[in-house]
Amino acid sequence: RRAVDSRARTDVCLLFNEALNNVLKHAQATHVEVALLYDPPHLHLRVSDNGKGINPAAGGNGNGLDLMRQHAVRHGGEVVIRSASGEGTTVEARVRVH
Repeated sequence: RRAVDSRARTDVCLLFNEALNNVLKHAQATHVEVALLYDPPHLHLRVSDNGKGINPAAGGNGNGLDLMRQHAVRHGGEVVIRSASGEGTTVEARVRVH
């Protein structure tokens, strides 16, 4: 068991919530995989779906994705989005936890 500071915990929960919200609202997916891994000093979150995909460079940079990035950057982390039209989307977030 590992204690995570409350602000990092809140931001990881918000990242997770936004990623799932995007799947439900936009992806038209039939399958979602979620992984959470602690690799000191980082917590890694990955949400992958088999939906219609997005083009992160053209129109996939909505407010939700920007907020996800802000939550990660606040903790020295990052969000990486991999997607292609018709091939689903994977959102990976890395957050430094203390």
